[in-house]
Amino acid sequence: DDSGLGHIEAQVQRMVTDHVDQLRSGGLTQASVVVLDNATCDVLAMVGSADWWGPDQGQVNGAMSPRQPGSALKPFAYATAWEGEFTPGSVVADIPTRYPGAGGALMRPRNYSETFSGPVLMGEALARSLNVPAVRTANATGLQDILDRMRASGLHSLDDDAARYGLGLVLGNGEVTALEVAAGYAMFARGGRSCTPRFLQSDPVDAGEAVFSERTAWLVGQVLSDETLRARAFGATNPLMLGFPMAVKTGTSTNFRDSWTAGYTDEVTVVV
Repeated sequence: DDSGLGHIEAQVQRMVTDHVDQLRSGGLTQASVVVLDNATCDVLAMVGSADWWGPDQGQVNGAMSPRQPGSALKPFAYATAWEGEFTPGSVVADIPTRYPGAGGALMRPRNYSETFSGPVLMGEALARSLNVPAVRTANATGLQDILDRMRASGLHSLDDDAARYGLGLVLGNGEVTALEVAAGYAMFARGGRSCTPRFLQSDPVDAGEAVFSERTAWLVGQVLSDETLRARAFGATNPLMLGFPMAVKTGTSTNFRDSWTAGYTDEVTVVV
């Protein structure tokens, strides 16, 4: 219906359909959206495709289909580091570096800009979504701990061994669903407590388990809400300058196939 939750679902569906229509000439074929209530983890809206009857896999629920999330997973790596000896004010090197990759291959992480910034603060590195510092942070923190906390946050599709993902895990080389990513970001909004999505009113409301400390969850939110740092990454007129407080992170999958945006206010979490 067009009241209550039905109104939110209908509104999001219209937005998805309009957005895909507007950008179809640029190559966009599909979009999916998940909206969660942070307090109860209720699924307020879940749109799987722009048009159920559309010829471009319209009957595939993209919100529940595993896809590579790209940099959308970086906050979980930094949060793990900030639970230990590091803080957003810790310095991390953004310089050319080589690492052993998954399967014995050599990994040479590069930033989207194809440039290096030298020493940067971890908080800035996260807000600017720099790849090289993210990999360096993961290497110093421990990949297994990061993966364990990702799973505890709701990213259950990451069911392979840490060694199989390698350090590329923090750059989103594993596959997760939009619903899982929404649960993970809602965890940060909930002070570090996990969020189990509720589809039915009869589903129990779960208080969640502590994945990160309240301090760490707050730090992530502060960094991802900093519009000054966001402007350094995307320019002063980017679409993520929303005009109201919201923690936001983007992600791009391998070969630029999928573009992700995840964000949360105190009340809701949204993943596109």
